[in-house]
Amino acid sequence: MLTPSEHGRRSSLGPVFFGLMLLAAYAIAYPGVFIGSETFFCRDYGSYSYPVAEYAKRSILHGTIPLWNPYSLNGIPFTAQWSPMVFYPATLIYLLIPTWYALPLFMFLHLVMGGVGMRQLLLNLTKSEKAASLAGFSFAFSGLPISLLCWPAHCAAYGWAPWVVLASLWAMELKCRKRLVLAALITTAQLLTGSPEIIAATWALAAAITIAKHGSNALKPLLVSWIFSLCLAAIQLLPFLGLLLNSNRLSESSLDWSVRPESLLNFIAPLFHTEPTPYGFAFPEAQKWLISYYVPAGLLAMLFIAPKSIWTQRVFIASILLLGLGLLLSCSPSLPFITKMLALTPVGIVRYPIKYLLLACMALHIAIGLGIAAAERELVSPRRLLPVFAAGILVLGFLMLDGQDAAARNFQVRFVIGLAICGTLLRTWGNPRPALTLALLALILVDVDTHTRFYPTMPKAEFLKERFVAALNQVGAERPELGKSRLQRMEVTRIQTPAGADHLARMTLLSRNRNLLEEVPSAGGFYSMYLRDQATLSGKLYAFENCTNNSASGYFDFVGVSVEQGENGKLRERKGALPMLTAGQIPVFAANEIETALAADLRTHVILPKTAASIFPDSGATVVSSSVTPHRIDAEILTHTNTALVIAESYYPAWKAFVNGRPVALLRANGAFQAVPLLPGKNVVLLLYQDEKFHAGVLLSAASVCLAISLLIWPRKTAKHQPQHE
Repeated sequence: MLTPSEHGRRSSLGPVFFGLMLLAAYAIAYPGVFIGSETFFCRDYGSYSYPVAEYAKRSILHGTIPLWNPYSLNGIPFTAQWSPMVFYPATLIYLLIPTWYALPLFMFLHLVMGGVGMRQLLLNLTKSEKAASLAGFSFAFSGLPISLLCWPAHCAAYGWAPWVVLASLWAMELKCRKRLVLAALITTAQLLTGSPEIIAATWALAAAITIAKHGSNALKPLLVSWIFSLCLAAIQLLPFLGLLLNSNRLSESSLDWSVRPESLLNFIAPLFHTEPTPYGFAFPEAQKWLISYYVPAGLLAMLFIAPKSIWTQRVFIASILLLGLGLLLSCSPSLPFITKMLALTPVGIVRYPIKYLLLACMALHIAIGLGIAAAERELVSPRRLLPVFAAGILVLGFLMLDGQDAAARNFQVRFVIGLAICGTLLRTWGNPRPALTLALLALILVDVDTHTRFYPTMPKAEFLKERFVAALNQVGAERPELGKSRLQRMEVTRIQTPAGADHLARMTLLSRNRNLLEEVPSAGGFYSMYLRDQATLSGKLYAFENCTNNSASGYFDFVGVSVEQGENGKLRERKGALPMLTAGQIPVFAANEIETALAADLRTHVILPKTAASIFPDSGATVVSSSVTPHRIDAEILTHTNTALVIAESYYPAWKAFVNGRPVALLRANGAFQAVPLLPGKNVVLLLYQDEKFHAGVLLSAASVCLAISLLIWPRKTAKHQPQHE
């Protein structure tokens, strides 16, 4: 009789065929997206992911690395945001095919890669083809990964996660330098994807699994591999660190979006206590980040059916502990002692507790794979299914008593499919035929594909249709241009129905980051990190659904707002906008610069720090000429006294100022903007965006790449045999 591992080898589907099956699953879920007639549009996909990817693509095609984005939020670092993935090699797909098709394909392929990676990882841990395939399929095609389909960065990081864990196991062979370098390269690939939460969860999982399998001896090669990968990714990490230190993320945090303890039932009953949206899908209550975290009920049941001997495996114990930790942290606002513990850490980096479910989901699928493999080895009896059946009946009764009729009907389907999966597994342990595994994967596909409503799509032609210029022409307003004027921060005040109407309204107003598609400068924008002073300004100027503050008209004049949102929600022209570069204003030296700036007339005054006391007003100062590009500002100014050139562009340390060829200190003006001190006479001013952290990162990454190449191709020294003399 063949052992289970021998059965697995004989019934192997192969990673390529398995990957094609996963790709087919997403094609079934989103056929219009695959053939190119439809595309995603809602949530962050239309307002962040697509515009940012398109802007990065255009910049690179013009031969420019988009370090600074002058079109959003009065100017903000772009590449340093990390999530645009400017240095991630796989984004080259955007350059080869249209972004509207490349971006969904990018996300699908990375989730498929994650499923194949989880399968390979579990094959390494269990040698069970069936267990690895089932857990790998669920890892790539279940509630949580489908929820990530509006964030390319999260999809990419999630896809690399199991490969990083597997690479950490490879790194154990410290004497084999090629494997060590390969592990570092795989870890670097995930580092460049721009999802800190998933990267942190992956590293925690990799450390736990590797140490559980190999003991404390795993620590040294693991650290060597990780340090090497950090050096390889320095081109991205150092600019990110610079932005983080100047951002709002270290001082702000949110415990709003979390998992209520009772909402853990959503793992098997996806419609339990959900909040519907006009888009058709629903969120589990208390959070608006994941539309589902459903895991096929039949696979979860196998985790409880697994024999007791599984608890002797240290890898299984490690995965269960991480699963518990992830669930505990994701429920933290409901658990005061956990909230107090998190208050001692910089929780602003992980913005919402719900994101800790990423760690729980990864650990859960490893535990499921180990559990199925253990049940297969010991040929667990079908009678072990009886407690699971009883538990399912209790859950169904609870849903009906709670008045959750839709959730109860939905759970009935999950329950029946789950029983079919468990029963088939328990009765066919010794069956090596690939057709059986295919049948089980088909059941998982049907289960996941019907468990809830997914993200809607819209016709590609409607998504790409230009609407802003037509709306401008209707009101007779001029298009804002870089260096001359800006668009007001726009926001649709209410989600409209049908679902596509909401996106079309936002496209007309170029709200969030949609202005990047038209290269229209805007005072608004939507990013994961904001410059600290700009975030403070926005907090005082705007409410989420009220983007106009008439009491601060002087501020909007200063930043050059020439087009704003009218009372009827349409565009309208705004008078009084100043050019981006002005000079000679009356200086006001204040301790609280932002509050003073919002109360002052910034047409005639400039708010400066008290250290700039040598600046004087000059009513005769004239900006003779100016030129503004994303990373360079040129101007010629004639002055009569020591005054200042005031620039309505966000202050950031990477900007360097030169006057008549000499470097000068760049001042903070009006709380969050720039000013350059001038001398009497002709002043030729040059501002350059020179990010020293980016330059240091380039050098460190280049040196690390050279070292990696040399370690891969340089032959190892072997001991020479000395001839023996008689």
